[in-house]
Amino acid sequence: MSIAIKSLIKIAVAIGCGVAASFLLRQVLKRFRARFEDEDPTTVSELEKRAETMIRGFQIIGNIIIGVIVVVIVLKEIGIEIGPIIATMGIVGFAVGFGAQSLIKDLISGFFLIIEDQIRIGDVVTIGKATGKVEKITIKTTRIRGRDGELYIVPNGDIRQVINYSRRISQLVIEIIATAEPNQLLEIAKQTAKALSKELKDLIIEPVKVSGIRSYEKGKVTIAMIFTSRLRDRDQLVGLVIPKISKVLEEEEIAAEINFHTPEGYILE
Repeated sequence: MSIAIKSLIKIAVAIGCGVAASFLLRQVLKRFRARFEDEDPTTVSELEKRAETMIRGFQIIGNIIIGVIVVVIVLKEIGIEIGPIIATMGIVGFAVGFGAQSLIKDLISGFFLIIEDQIRIGDVVTIGKATGKVEKITIKTTRIRGRDGELYIVPNGDIRQVINYSRRISQLVIEIIATAEPNQLLEIAKQTAKALSKELKDLIIEPVKVSGIRSYEKGKVTIAMIFTSRLRDRDQLVGLVIPKISKVLEEEEIAAEINFHTPEGYILE
C-alpha cells in the first residue's frame, strides 16, 4: 500500500473520528439537558433555559477542540510542518489573547453566573448602576430593562456585586377556620402540609409548617399553615395553595373559611 493511500486512510479516519466525537458530545449533552426538563412540554422553565445556555457553550467549546485536533492530524498527514504554524499561532494567539482577555473574562463570569443561579430572567436586580428587571442572560452579557424602559447591557465580566430583590424571603400564613373536631382538623392539616411540601418543593424554601390549634370557640377551630418562599413566588403560592386546601376540606366534608396574610416583619410588595 502506497504512502499516499495510507495518508488518505488516516485522514479519513481522523475526520470520521472527529464527526463521531462531535456526535457523541451532542448525545451526552442531550441527555444532560433531559435532566432539567419538566413534565410540561408546552413551556420552557428558567432552569431549562439556563441549562440550554450552558449546554450550547459546552458544545461550541467541545467542537472547537475536536476541530483543532482533526486539523492538526490532517495537516501532518499531507506533509505540512505544524511546528512553524504552532509557533506563529503562539505569537498571534498571544496578541489576540491579550486583546481578548475581557471576552474570556465575560465568558467565565457568565458561566458561573448561570450555573450558580445568582439571577434569573424576571428577577428585579441592581448590578452596578443598572437597576431593573432581567430580560436575558447569556454567557457573555446580562440584559436589564430599567423602570423607564431603558436597556442596560452589562458584560458579565464587569459584574462585581448583585442585589437581587426577587430573592427576598416571605412567609405566607394560611388560616383555616372550620367547624370540626380539633384533633381531626389538625391531623388533616398535617397530612396536607406534608403533601404540599413535596408538591411545591420548587416554590417553597422549607417544609410547610402547621402552627397547631390557635383557637377553639363556639365549635369553630382555627389552625394555621405557614409557607416560606421567595417573595416573587408568594402570589403563585396563594393561587395554588388555597384551592388545594379547599378541595381537601370538601372531600372531608368540613365547612371552613380560609384566610391568608403575611406576618408583620416580612416584606410586602
